[in-house]
Amino acid sequence: MGAFTNYGNNLMLQSVFNGSGTFYLGLVTALPDQNATSATLVEPSGGGYSRIAISAGSAYWKYGQSSASNAYSAVFNTASADWGRIVGWALCDALTGGNVIACGELVQTLVVQSGSSVTLPKESLVLRLL
Repeated sequence: MGAFTNYGNNLMLQSVFNGSGTFYLGLVTALPDQNATSATLVEPSGGGYSRIAISAGSAYWKYGQSSASNAYSAVFNTASADWGRIVGWALCDALTGGNVIACGELVQTLVVQSGSSVTLPKESLVLRLL
C-alpha cells in the first residue's frame, strides 16, 4: 500500500481549497463522524444561525505538515435565540443542505445563548491528511 508524502498531502489540500467556488462553515451540536451527510448534521436552528461563506482561493487556509488550518478567525452572526451547546464544526459545499467536506471537534465546547456571538480563532480549525 502506498501513501502520500507531506508534500503530496499539502498539494492535495491546496488543490481542494485554492480552487474556485465557496465553502460554508457551520457549527454543530453533535459531533459528526466520517460518514456525515448534511442530513445527519445537527446544527443550531433559528435564532439567526447560518453557515458562513468562505471563498476558495481566498488565502483563508494556512498549510503545514500534511494539514490545513484557518488563517483567519471565523465570525458567526450574533445569536438572537439560544443555539445550545456547540461541540464541533462542519465544512460544507452549500449554505444549507449540500455535502459535508470535513468536520471536526472544537477544543472547547461553547454554550451559545441569545445575544452572544461566536468567533472561532485562527488555527482552531485543523484538517489533516493521514
